[in-house]
Amino acid sequence: MLDLIDPFKQRLLRRLARAVVMVLGIGLLGMLAACGEEEEQGGLQAASPGPEATVGGKIDQIELLYDDIITTVDGVVTGPSGESLDAEFVVYNQIRALVELVKPLSEPGEYTVRSAVVSIVGDEVDDLYAFTYQPDAAPPQLVFPPEEEAGSPWFLWTLIVAGAAVIIVLLARLGVSMRRLRESSPS
Repeated sequence: MLDLIDPFKQRLLRRLARAVVMVLGIGLLGMLAACGEEEEQGGLQAASPGPEATVGGKIDQIELLYDDIITTVDGVVTGPSGESLDAEFVVYNQIRALVELVKPLSEPGEYTVRSAVVSIVGDEVDDLYAFTYQPDAAPPQLVFPPEEEAGSPWFLWTLIVAGAAVIIVLLARLGVSMRRLRESSPS
């Protein structure tokens, strides 16, 4: 069969196809490497009293639960009138910290807890949340903060399209190689 594309153009198309595959492959690897970078270690996983909770009863400590092993914790608890409460932040066990209040909560209103932890691998993470104290409300329970929304789906679709493009190019190259092998082999 007569080849409609001259040999010079064939070499140029092959080089162009290789360049496209290389660029797509490098881009795909870069995107895959970037996937894990956004994940933060050591963040607050749960608290009692927890974020956005309304609690009552005698509250003389606040429990903070983290997703990584913590080595140090510090912070401040602020009352409804903006004053800092007398409190001591202590690491209770590997993933839990306690905020021991010198005096139990007594003033109704919104309290803010700001904590700073250092994980065993040296990551420093600051967390901030608020809860409401009403003396006649239910006692506190362990509350998990609301999950943040994941990044936009365009990133996932970019990965899928890039991966599909690489597979299509590789399958096309395989098809060309198989056709050449059939044409060159004696029948």
